[in-house]
Amino acid sequence: AELAVLTSGTQFGICLDLSHLYCSSVALILPFGDMLSGFGHLPVKYHHLTKSGPCGEKDEHRGLDDPHGELPLKEVFSWIRARPEVPTALEYKKGGAYNRRQAEIFTALLQGA
Repeated sequence: AELAVLTSGTQFGICLDLSHLYCSSVALILPFGDMLSGFGHLPVKYHHLTKSGPCGEKDEHRGLDDPHGELPLKEVFSWIRARPEVPTALEYKKGGAYNRRQAEIFTALLQGA
C-alpha cells in the first residue's frame, strides 16, 4: 500500500527484488505468493533475481541452481512469464562461465523446463 502511494501519479517504477521479497515473506511469516501478488497493480519496471541463502542478515546472490539457495522458483517464474515486457537482471559476483551458466538456467526455467 505504501508503494502504491509513493508511485501514484509519478513517472517512477519499481525494481522488484524477488529474493529480498521472499526473505521478507519468511521474516514476516506471510505467504510469498500473497506478497508477490501485492505488486500486481504497481508499476514494476524491472526484476532482480537470484536465490538467497537462509534468509537472514547477509545479502547472498546464489545461483538459480544452488541446491542450498532458497526461492520459490515456480511462483517466481510464473510471475516473470506473465510480464514478458519487464526485464530481469541476474546479479552474480563470479563472472564469466558462471554467469553464462546462470543465464542458460534462467532461460530454461523461463521456458518452463
